[in-house]
Amino acid sequence: MVAIPDRIQNARAALPRVRWGALSIGLSIALLPACAPVDGPNASPFKGGDPEVEAAQFDTWLEDELTRSAWIEGLPRCPEHMADLDPRVWREVTRANRRLHPGGAYAVRSKPLQGGHGNQCVFDAEGRLMLTAPAAGTADAATPVGLASYLRHYVHDILPYKVALRLGRLPDYLRVRPIWH
Repeated sequence: MVAIPDRIQNARAALPRVRWGALSIGLSIALLPACAPVDGPNASPFKGGDPEVEAAQFDTWLEDELTRSAWIEGLPRCPEHMADLDPRVWREVTRANRRLHPGGAYAVRSKPLQGGHGNQCVFDAEGRLMLTAPAAGTADAATPVGLASYLRHYVHDILPYKVALRLGRLPDYLRVRPIWH
C-alpha cells in the first residue's frame, strides 16, 4: 500500500465519498467502446480505420467543438494543491488513471454542472497540480458519475483524446478540452 502524506489524506477525508464496486467500474469501462451509440446526440464521430479518414473525422469534431465550448468558462478551476480542494465543488479524490495521465498520482473531478460538464484535476504524489499534458487533467464535456455519463465521457472526451494522440494532435484536442487551472 502506498503511504499518503497526512495533508493529502486530510484533503481526501474532507471530500464526500462516492463508492463504486470495482466490478461495476471495470465492466463499465470494458463495455464502453462496444456500447458507443452509432447515431443520436451521443454518437461517436470516430469510426476508426484509415488514418486519413480518422484525421478528417477529428477535424470535423474539432470544428464542431470550437463552436460550442463556451461551457468551459463556467467550470471551477483546479487549485494548485490538493489540500485546497473545496468539498462543495469537488468529488472524492481517487488514484489517477496512469494510462491517460502518466505521472499522475491522484485525480479529482468537479461535481457536474448543468449540462453534465466538469473539470478533472490531476496531482502528483505530493499533492501538487500537474500542469502539462498528458499528465494533467482537462475540462470534460461529460463528467462521469454513472453508466450513461461514463458512456458520454468516453464518446466526447476519451475517444477524441485517444484519436488526437494517434494523430499527433494533442495541442488541437487541448484547444477544446483545456487544462483548466
